[in-house]
Amino acid sequence: MNDYGMGYLFSAILGLAMGSFANVVIFRVPNHESVITPRSKCPSCKKYLAWYDNIPLLSFILLGGKCRFCKQSISPRYPLVELLTALLFVAVYWKFGPTLETIWYMSLIFILVITAFVDLDHMIIPQSFINAGLFVGGLGLLAFWDSRWISSLIGAALISGFLFLAGLMGKGMFHKESMGSGDVLLGLVIGMFLGWKLSIVMLFLSFLSAAVILLLLMTAKKVKTGMQIPFGPFLALGTLLALFFGDFFIHVYMTYIWV
Repeated sequence: MNDYGMGYLFSAILGLAMGSFANVVIFRVPNHESVITPRSKCPSCKKYLAWYDNIPLLSFILLGGKCRFCKQSISPRYPLVELLTALLFVAVYWKFGPTLETIWYMSLIFILVITAFVDLDHMIIPQSFINAGLFVGGLGLLAFWDSRWISSLIGAALISGFLFLAGLMGKGMFHKESMGSGDVLLGLVIGMFLGWKLSIVMLFLSFLSAAVILLLLMTAKKVKTGMQIPFGPFLALGTLLALFFGDFFIHVYMTYIWV
């Protein structure tokens, strides 16, 4: 296996491991529990799991999706988060190769995964996630220290400012909170990583995906008018699309649309 093949394999294994840790963070942080101790346990019978029952993805398959002790079904979300994180880590390596940027963007991916699922469950974006994103984003800018830091600061101001104004407009129109402070702060983090050009693409794709998905859910009667919907997952989706395909979208726009 060549170096690139080893890079893909390592990215997949790292993604599975970080996805497993993401499950711990997603479950424990909103409940104000430590993510270090104690060991993971079955949510049904409360028995602590052995290390061989905690192997990412593999344990779920070998156990047939059921707890070894009480035989209750394990939520398919656990392997889904592990697999999703692994695939996204591989995609980052495919895009950026064996570079420092790969580690940087993998950190962003991890933050987006836990943020999206916590927001889906609890309608909150914990401040600790924002702090971690700002810290890692700042470390990256110090490490690169080229012209991108200007673009990053503009991107951070652009996304967070736009979301803040969108929240004010929504509150004025609907007389209730329409964009939480967590979304605005998450915009700061995302803008630091994307820079100003991809930040514009990200905002467009986030609101477009929200409109399309919500329309489909409303058509299927899964969502009703007036329901409060978490926006964090759409910000995460827009960020991923911008990160992997943003340059292509910009090229198409400048070549075929902008005149």
